Amino acid sequence: MEALKSFLIAVFIVFACISCSTTKNPKIEVSTNIEKKPCKIAVLPFKNQTDDPTISNLFYRIFLDTLIEEAHFEIIPEGQIRRILILERYTGNKEISRSLINAIRKRTGADALIIGEILESNRKELKLSVLIYAIDTSSGKLLWTTYYSKTGEDYRKVLHFGRPFTMTKLAKNMADDILYTWNEEHLGGCW
Repeated sequence: MEALKSFLIAVFIVFACISCSTTKNPKIEVSTNIEKKPCKIAVLPFKNQTDDPTISNLFYRIFLDTLIEEAHFEIIPEGQIRRILILERYTGNKEISRSLINAIRKRTGADALIIGEILESNRKELKLSVLIYAIDTSSGKLLWTTYYSKTGEDYRKVLHFGRPFTMTKLAKNMADDILYTWNEEHLGGCW
């Protein structure tokens, strides 16, 4: 009986280690010449490179909400950013110009601009890939980039536990992972 109990405990430990070892962290490339870490940031609506017309707005809203929830950064309100985009006649399809970056810095005092793109989205297979850039508003230089791609299966712990079944939950899990990695890498914040 004691041998069976030990065997079951060993199998459980091996199974738990295998299920936890398959996680991938967001890939972050950080510029080597960051003068100061951003505290006040503006987040632009994310671009959509997929066939799903709603995924960029979904991820943008969840990411923005998670940034506000984490409270490590001072976030410029979305309405203020949208007003600047309208005044500058930015449609979202064009590249971000230096004049737009300057206008955002001048009107909001933002230290950095967060720009994102949804690269891949598949609701059937529950897969999402995002690319996020942070740009210094004073110099226009790239501060860091984050690439992250996940499927619902990547979050499975044991059996079906932990696995998201909706794109909304997958996006929330990914946003949490990205911000956790940013905090671990000390990429900014108002400390």
